[in-house]
Amino acid sequence: MESWRKMSSAVLVVMMFIGFSNAFPYQLFHQDLVVGGDAGWRVGYDYKSWGNEVPVRVGDILEFRYTIGEHTLTLLKSREAFDKCDMSDPVEEYEDGDTRIELTKPGWMYFVDAYGDHCDIGVKMAIKVAP
Repeated sequence: MESWRKMSSAVLVVMMFIGFSNAFPYQLFHQDLVVGGDAGWRVGYDYKSWGNEVPVRVGDILEFRYTIGEHTLTLLKSREAFDKCDMSDPVEEYEDGDTRIELTKPGWMYFVDAYGDHCDIGVKMAIKVAP
């Protein structure tokens, strides 16, 4: 009888944890991801591959590390603006060298380096955020 109570208590605790974690998954199990890994945000890195290979979801944080005065980070509104490196109407612009972006909604996000010709030579990343 005593072992049955212990087992049912353990099952109840596990069920409560599963229910709670499903209600708030992005708050409990998010990842902090450094874009480009040790390379950071710079010229000469394949961000297209990085964006395709690293799964991200709502609640994760993307960290862009770059040298102030040599790189920037700009969030664009659309794929069209991203493809054309059109930075005339950005969502946000950053120049702090260590930008952390919390992913708050699912869908595509478009990041570019607006410094000089960096976007045109490939310092840009489109990434799909999963729910």
